[in-house]
Amino acid sequence: MMEKANIHIERRPGTVDLLRSYKVYIDGQRVGKLRESEQFVVPVQPGDHEIILKVDWASSHPVTVHVEASEEISIYCQSISNIITGLYTIVFNSKNYIQVFLH
Repeated sequence: MMEKANIHIERRPGTVDLLRSYKVYIDGQRVGKLRESEQFVVPVQPGDHEIILKVDWASSHPVTVHVEASEEISIYCQSISNIITGLYTIVFNSKNYIQVFLH
């Protein structure tokens, strides 16, 4: 039996989206949602995995991570927009609304 790996995902506080959840997708499958300051761990097979976060029609760029057997990697996300730039970002740069960072 192959050992699992883990992806730890955290949502950092921001100035927008306080009441909205970010949907988390790994390899095209929805694996959960994150409210502000929440976090969770997703068990995955070792290898490469594509992560995308979405809120309404806005999202992050796809991020690919590589995890080895028995390894846990940590990422965090947050909106880069604020109340003033949020509407512009949603309309003209919707795939860059949420930023994803490796710890």
